[in-house]
Amino acid sequence: MYNRILVANDGSPGALKALAAALAMARSKGAELHMITVEGLPRFPATIDEIDEEKTEANYRLAPVIAAARADAQRLVSGSKCTWCRAML
Repeated sequence: MYNRILVANDGSPGALKALAAALAMARSKGAELHMITVEGLPRFPATIDEIDEEKTEANYRLAPVIAAARADAQRLVSGSKCTWCRAML
């Protein structure tokens, strides 16, 4: 039914619930799971250096969200027979 599932994650409680549901659905359907993290810029950057700085800060803020999502996926996949799932992590 589903070959690929996309879930958004901003680290909020609702996003973490959505991630758990997406992980369970991907595992039950044998689907690929892709996660996107999005964070709005507080202002419009004027230069490319400001964009790079904002991106670096956003990556730092979202690193724990991504690490937690990866850990949740690894826990689900570790007992699975899905070899491509383990290879993706």
